[in-house]
Amino acid sequence: MLVQTIIEKDINHKVQILEYLYSKEMIWVSTDELVKKISVEQRTILKYMTEIQELITEYCSKEVILLREKNKGYRIKFIKKDSFIMFRLFMINKSIKITILNKIFLSGQLNSVHFSFDHYVSSATFKRKIKRINSLIKDYGFKIVSQEGIYFFKGNEKSIRLFGSIFYWQLYRGVKWPFLNIDQTKIFSFIDKVSKSLNYPVSIILKNKISYNYAIGIIRYSHNEKIELGNQDEWKKIKEINEIVTSRMSTNIYNLFFSEGIRSEDEIHFNISRLQTGANIFENQKLALFVIELHKEKKTVIYQATEAFFKLFLKKMHLNLSDIDQQKVKNIFVAAFSIHYRAFLFQDTPFIEKDVDQALKTYKQLNNLMDQIFIELREMLNFSLFNQKYLILNQYMYIFSELFPLNLLEKEITIYFDEPLEKRREDLAKNMLNNFLGDQYKLRIFGTSELFEVKQEKIDLIISSSSSEKFFIYYPKVPIIILKKNILNISSSEILLCRRLLELISIYFEDKEEMKSQINKLENVFYKYN
Repeated sequence: MLVQTIIEKDINHKVQILEYLYSKEMIWVSTDELVKKISVEQRTILKYMTEIQELITEYCSKEVILLREKNKGYRIKFIKKDSFIMFRLFMINKSIKITILNKIFLSGQLNSVHFSFDHYVSSATFKRKIKRINSLIKDYGFKIVSQEGIYFFKGNEKSIRLFGSIFYWQLYRGVKWPFLNIDQTKIFSFIDKVSKSLNYPVSIILKNKISYNYAIGIIRYSHNEKIELGNQDEWKKIKEINEIVTSRMSTNIYNLFFSEGIRSEDEIHFNISRLQTGANIFENQKLALFVIELHKEKKTVIYQATEAFFKLFLKKMHLNLSDIDQQKVKNIFVAAFSIHYRAFLFQDTPFIEKDVDQALKTYKQLNNLMDQIFIELREMLNFSLFNQKYLILNQYMYIFSELFPLNLLEKEITIYFDEPLEKRREDLAKNMLNNFLGDQYKLRIFGTSELFEVKQEKIDLIISSSSSEKFFIYYPKVPIIILKKNILNISSSEILLCRRLLELISIYFEDKEEMKSQINKLENVFYKYN
């Protein structure tokens, strides 16, 4: 997560403690448990807890209450519904690095002497913070530079705005308006007028996201930092399309931008185009298909990339158009078009691997398929929009999920679950395993009553709470995990460890010693393996 990589380590640790206590709600959490969770010494945890209490006092001790009891540990209570979110935000904003970024974004520049005086930091400390921030943001295509003690952003303007959108949304998530010099009501009114003109209803969450993007754009524009699109043929085509689309609107969108002081043609077209991508405006499929038809007539690279992707995707999955529901065909095409449109819009802006949804990396075979499709498209078309590998691949995965479960291509793993349970309780246990493991793995789970349905050589893993030697005799080549307790008595947090078991299956056949060392790390749940 971007914000967590920016804030200082001690603040990050305190935020992690707060989140952990909040997740436990009214359960007592011991100091030893926090030591394991945060991976620091006990005296450091005690120091952090003292500092958290001081922060609570500074914030509002009537809204947040930290309880401590000997031999029990800590509990935390939040009196108001949003107290946790607001207090967490209060803690994060204690970060000097967050404050530096905030000051430069909102003011356009920062005076190092004034900042050091206001925030009681030395010049050397301030420079160290700047150096650390630059090491984190360099991958985004810009940096903080100085001129006669004045610090400001320098680099690709699209990169700065994209980073700003990610930074502010992760930090505030709509619970607080951070742009004090921008009227949020006016921004909301602007979005309402545009969405009404496009016949596209906007949820409050989406409205907040769009409002952050526009506020950042207005602030950057007011600092004379403007988007320049150039005169390349593709942008000429898109400007012509935007003119046609906006001419159908009941409200003159140009006047809306003019009212905010934005008169640059490139700036306005950038914002109109961005509205058609990141805002999911194409959920209005009638509008989407109209826009796509215009791109088809103009033969834009966005349309060409989308058409090529669609054909290659069908080919790789051995599908014909007749095999797919026509509404899903439209959904996939519109989604792919929106992905390529956004990639085109930010083609010269780095979108780095750590910004990708890490959960999707679990599906290795699906990743491989999408990576192969991406490489073939890039070689076939050689369009600049394919510079955005991680942005595109991340979204391709969701297109796949429109038709298939994400684990479709993964290795099928057959688990024999041996428990002397009645059928109802056996089904309950199997459902429990599927709920916690089946989202990321393609599982087949057989119980004792179904053993006759699966051949011995097809079993990949046996899970049981019985330590009977029969397993080791009858299944000498199968990994066998013996549970310390009946699976129905294992907590959800413990069963999550079974995810690791499935990763270990491949290790088992290649390196039994490695699997043994890994299993030992899970000794609180498992005590024996074959």
